[in-house]
Amino acid sequence: MTKLKIFKELLVCLVVVVIIRFIIAKLFQKEFSFFYSILVGIAIYVGGYFTTRKK
Repeated sequence: MTKLKIFKELLVCLVVVVIIRFIIAKLFQKEFSFFYSILVGIAIYVGGYFTTRKK
């Protein structure tokens, strides 16, 4: 897998996670943290990458 493809997938994952967490924070009137959302997005991407990669 090329580095550009990995970077693109990570960027899309981060944007989606930030948007979803922002909407949920507004719906339930909770505190929204941009940096926490970025960390969660990275963790989700890394977990998904290692569980679905081909050997």
